Amino acid sequence: MSEQIFTSLWVVIGVVLITMGIMKFFKQPMIIWYIIAGILLTIFFPHVIHDNIAIESFSKIGISLLLFIVGMELNPVIIKDLGKSSIIAWFLQVLATAIVGYALSYVLWFGATASAYIGIGFAFSSTIVVLKLLSDQDETDSTYGRLSIGILIVQDIVVMLLFLFLATFGGKGEGSQLIAGIVMLGKMILLGGGLYAISKYFIPVVTKKIAETQEYLFLFAIWRCFVIGSIFYRFGFGIEIGALVAGITLATSSYRFEITSRIKSLRDFFIVIFFVLLGAGINFGATIQYIPQIIIFIVFVLIIKPIITMLILGMMGHTKKNNFLAWTSLWQISEFSFLLITMGLASWAVKDQNIVSVITLVGLISIAGSSYYMIYGEKLYKFLNGYTRYIPGNRNKAYKEHINKEYEIMLFGYGKFWSNLHVKLVRSCKNILVVDEHPGIISMVQKKWIPCIYGDAGDINFLEDLNVKGTKMVISTIKKFDENIVLLKTIKEKNPHTIVILISHHVEEAIKLYEQGADYVILPHYIWVDHTSLMLEEYGFDADKFTDYRQHEVNELRGRQQDMVLDALKSGR
Repeated sequence: MSEQIFTSLWVVIGVVLITMGIMKFFKQPMIIWYIIAGILLTIFFPHVIHDNIAIESFSKIGISLLLFIVGMELNPVIIKDLGKSSIIAWFLQVLATAIVGYALSYVLWFGATASAYIGIGFAFSSTIVVLKLLSDQDETDSTYGRLSIGILIVQDIVVMLLFLFLATFGGKGEGSQLIAGIVMLGKMILLGGGLYAISKYFIPVVTKKIAETQEYLFLFAIWRCFVIGSIFYRFGFGIEIGALVAGITLATSSYRFEITSRIKSLRDFFIVIFFVLLGAGINFGATIQYIPQIIIFIVFVLIIKPIITMLILGMMGHTKKNNFLAWTSLWQISEFSFLLITMGLASWAVKDQNIVSVITLVGLISIAGSSYYMIYGEKLYKFLNGYTRYIPGNRNKAYKEHINKEYEIMLFGYGKFWSNLHVKLVRSCKNILVVDEHPGIISMVQKKWIPCIYGDAGDINFLEDLNVKGTKMVISTIKKFDENIVLLKTIKEKNPHTIVILISHHVEEAIKLYEQGADYVILPHYIWVDHTSLMLEEYGFDADKFTDYRQHEVNELRGRQQDMVLDALKSGR
């Protein structure tokens, strides 16, 4: 048995390495080539990939570890404002997409019940694909990234409950359904109460002791993920949702960054197996007769579903660019869509076995397409510059109120510790406009009656709408070089006399910004080095002076409670 597992693994990994080598040469998204590796394994090594319990188990471990890490990035207290947006956006998007998907499937002669399964399946997007691509591009902390993740997490919780509902009530009589419902509610109360008590009173004490050794902390985290996943499975909720909940219970832990950094490599290995199995699930022979339906479904998933999502996000007041990038990330169908159709077949609600292959092929093509869209989303948005004004976005009352007014200072970005900068600026100038793309921060700033507006520094149309005739200074706290270039050029073209202050973390980029006309570029690393050098010159080796300064800094930081909340909002903690 062990020899068979090793043989299967080296064959699978070998094929993946070959496809990855081709991918690197052509500079294509890795996920696509993982899927292609699965197709190649099905053709040349079918005995290795099909009905292999070990490979399937590795795939489930990868999904569980991914959702465990996702859970640790969800602090329920801090993401409250964003969570409301995610729930509303998810509900409206799923409702509209499911209705349109159902109507389309019914017109294509799939039957009422099968069309309902297909419509609901098309409404979901792939958490695994989106999180993998966001992580690869370091966009998980961006506004559109957190918005997409919030929508996907709400989706995952609901889809797990949907699966639980189908498994619990499928084929039962009315009396049995009532009993099953009461039992399910009791299980949820029991699990929720137990996890809350353990996480609040037991885990913090244990974790503090365990964290003294990094290896101990790593093994404890893995054990926690598997234990809670197994408990949820025994209670009928599924291993995946158990892993997600296990991560959420560690979301407020001060050690979650250490845990995440150690688990990521392990997750990446197992998640490759998942994508390989996804590619191996296509039955091309069974899909030939459904080619017209497949083409129509692909058009629906790749065009109509994203448009629905973008319109809904636009109605909710998000910026054009965030709407567009969220659109590019949510336009594939989910791996849960395949499971949903499979459950429909098992319960005889769906009678055509070939529908599984049809949905799988549509799903893989949509995953491949979304991989390209997410990787090249920023470039695509710039390419469509002349048409971005047609993208729904933030055109609310506050927008119209502030867009035409003249402000002496415009501050792009209010999060992190830059709110302290605003406080200092107000002492010398009352006429300041705050521009930010984060809904939670805008909501907080509005409550303080500070002039503010939803805005994206990378959106040329938005920048061109701004009235900068009387603006003496523009300060940007945005890290992205491309967005700073757009902001700088647009402001200078509209008013060459405006002082533009930007931020950069790289010397080469700072030089380019100066060459393009920036008046001052903040380099945080150099400021930190200069400040430390001055301290060393003044304090030397006097430990008492460092102690006094430390106490002063602690008191200063404790007084910045608002900045701490803004910092957490920006980072998603």
